[in-house]
Amino acid sequence: MIIAIQQLCHLVAQHHKSTASLALNLLIDVLKLGRQLLPPKHATQMQSLPELLNLAVSFNNDKRALASSALQTIELLMEDDERRRQSLTTPEGMDKPNQAVLDATIYANDDNAFRNALQQTQATNRLACMHVLTVKDGTKWDWDLIAELFATTLKLPKYLDDTLRGGHFMKRLLGFYHPASGFPQLPMNLDNMKYIRIGHSILETLLLSVDGQRFLKESELLREIALYLSQMIPTPGGDASVLTRIEVNKTLTWAYIWLLMSLSRTKEGIRALERANVFDTIYCLSQIANREDVYREILSSMSYVHDGFPRAILVKMLTSESTSSRWFATCQLRTLVHEKLANFHEWGIRMLVDQLYDPEVSICQLAVTALDEACEHPAHLEMLVRLCPMLDHLGDLGRPLFFRFLASTHGIHHILNMEQISQEMDTWLERNNIEYVAEIEMTLANAFNVHLQQQQQASDPVLPPDRTARFERRCQMTKFKAYGISPPHLYGSLVQTATGCDLLQRKEHLDVLASTIHAWPDVLETKEAGVLKLKAALWAIGHIGASEQGFTLLNEAIIQDIVYMASTSEVLSIRGTCYYVLGLLSKTQLGAELLEELGWLCCTTSYGRSLGVCLPAYPRQFFSVPPWRFTMPSYTIHVSLYPSTPDAITKEILTSVSNLTNHILANAGSKALSR
Repeated sequence: MIIAIQQLCHLVAQHHKSTASLALNLLIDVLKLGRQLLPPKHATQMQSLPELLNLAVSFNNDKRALASSALQTIELLMEDDERRRQSLTTPEGMDKPNQAVLDATIYANDDNAFRNALQQTQATNRLACMHVLTVKDGTKWDWDLIAELFATTLKLPKYLDDTLRGGHFMKRLLGFYHPASGFPQLPMNLDNMKYIRIGHSILETLLLSVDGQRFLKESELLREIALYLSQMIPTPGGDASVLTRIEVNKTLTWAYIWLLMSLSRTKEGIRALERANVFDTIYCLSQIANREDVYREILSSMSYVHDGFPRAILVKMLTSESTSSRWFATCQLRTLVHEKLANFHEWGIRMLVDQLYDPEVSICQLAVTALDEACEHPAHLEMLVRLCPMLDHLGDLGRPLFFRFLASTHGIHHILNMEQISQEMDTWLERNNIEYVAEIEMTLANAFNVHLQQQQQASDPVLPPDRTARFERRCQMTKFKAYGISPPHLYGSLVQTATGCDLLQRKEHLDVLASTIHAWPDVLETKEAGVLKLKAALWAIGHIGASEQGFTLLNEAIIQDIVYMASTSEVLSIRGTCYYVLGLLSKTQLGAELLEELGWLCCTTSYGRSLGVCLPAYPRQFFSVPPWRFTMPSYTIHVSLYPSTPDAITKEILTSVSNLTNHILANAGSKALSR
C-alpha cells in the first residue's frame, strides 16, 4: 500500500494534466478509506505523504508548484469530508441548526456588516438590477441576484416586512410561478432547475413570518397550483386527463409537486397546504390508476416528519388497489428507514408489518427487507417483537425476520413457543451452512462490481436516463444495496441472547464446526466438497465469535487454527474467507486483543469501537504463495492417430481424409470417400 501511495504521489506531480487529475482523485479516495479502515499505525504513516511533501518544499525542481497545489487540494477536500461526516453523525432526536437562521444571526451580530450590506439605498438598487419590476418576461430576470436576496437579506424579518409592504416586487415574483404565466410549460432541463430551487427558497422565506404567510394566502398561488395539477385526474366519464404523461415529463409540471410538497417539512407549511386544499388534490392524484410516475413523485417529495396528511396519504397508497401504488409506497417506507426519522418506530414499523400480509409476493419481500434493515436500530427491533407478526405464510422469505427474533430476548421466547429453533438448527448444520457460503460470496462479488451495477442503474427502465438529474435526490426508489454487509446467519443471531447460547451448546453444533476447522488439512483433500465444508464452518465460527457472548464459547485453539490457515493454506479462496472471518472475530474486545497477540492488527474508530476489519501485522507472510513447480512425468505417453485395432475400412477412411490436404491426391481421396 505504501508503494502504491508513493507512485500516486509521483503521478500527481506530473505535468500531464489528465493523468495528474485522475491520480489526485484516486489518491484522495485512498486516503479517505485508509483513515476509516486502517489501524492507527498504518493510517498515520499513509496520511503523511512524505514524497509529495518533499516535492512541495524543494526549490530545485519544476514540480514544486504542482505538488503544493495538490497538497492544498487534498487538505481542502479532506476537511470538507470531515465536516460532512460530522454533520451526518448528529445524535438522533437533536435538531440540526437551520443554516438560514445561522446566517441571519451572523448578520445581526455583526453591526458593521449589518449597516453596510442592508442599507435601504443599496437594497433599492439591487431590486432595480434584478429587472423584476421593469421586464415582463420572467426568464430574463437576474435570478442569481434573486437567489442571493432570499438567501441573505430577506431572511431578516425587518427587510422581509418592508418588501411585503412594497407589494409589487413580491407579487411579480410569485406571479412568475402562477400556471397562467406559462411556468409549467417551460421545458424540463438543467437551466430551468434554478427556478425550482429559488421558488423553494421564496416559499420557505414567506413561511418564516406571519406577514409572509398572510401574503402567500392572499396570493392564491397554492390554490391555483392545486387546480392546475387536478387536470391530471381523469374525468368520471372516462375521458383522458388534460395533462398527459408525455407532456408532464417534458415540462416543469413536476416542479409544482416538488414545490408544494417541500412545504410539508414544517408545521407552518402543512397548515398553508391545508388552507389551500392542496392535500385533497394530492389524495386524488395518488388514486389514479396506472400512473407510476405520479406515485413516485408524490411519495418522494413529501416529508413525513410531522403527523398529518402526508402520513395519511402514505397509508392510503399502502392499501390501494393498484399493485404499483402499494409497491412504491413500501419502497418509500424503506427510504424512511434509512433516513432515520425520529419516532419512526411508533408508526412506520406498524405500516411495514401490515405489508407482510400483502397478496403480492414482491411487496411482502420488500417489506421483509425493509424490516430487516430497520432492526439495526434497537427501538425498531423492540417494536417489531412487540407486534409479533406471524411469519408462517412467508416461508423462506421470512427467514431474516426469524433471525431478528432470535437476536432478541423477548423474540426468542416467542419463537420457542412455536418449537422452530431446534429444527432450523439441524437444517442449517446439514444444508444451509453450505448454501450460506454461496450467498455471501455472491454478496461480496456484487460489492466488488458496484461500478458495473451503477452503469446498469443509469439505464433503468423505471427511471429514464434523461430524468436521472431530476430524481437524484430520491434514488431510494430503486433498491437499496447493502454492499459488503454480510447476510444474517442463524448462529450469529442465536448467540445474541443467553438462551440462544445455551441452546447452541446443548445441540453440540459448535463441536462439529470446531472439529472441521482443527482437521482442515484432511478436509481439503476432498477437493470441492471439502473446500465448501471448510468455508461453511469458518463463516459459522466467525458469526458466533462476532458477539461478546458468542466469543466466550470459542476456545483459543480455534482462533489459532484460523490464523495459521490464513497464512499457509494453498487454497487462496480459503485464505480470503479466513481474512473476513478474522474481521468478524475482531468486532469484540476480547477477540481484538487475542488477534493482536497472534499478529493481526484490528481497526478501530477514534472512540475505540471496532470496525470489523483486521489486517495482518506482517503482510508479506499473508500474501506469500509457495511457488508451484512443474515436474515432468516419468512415463512416456504414446499418441496414435489410429484406433488401437483399426480395421481396413477405418484405415482407408483416415488415409482418404489425409489425402484431401494434398492437391495431387485430393481427387483420389474425394472419390474414395464418396464410395
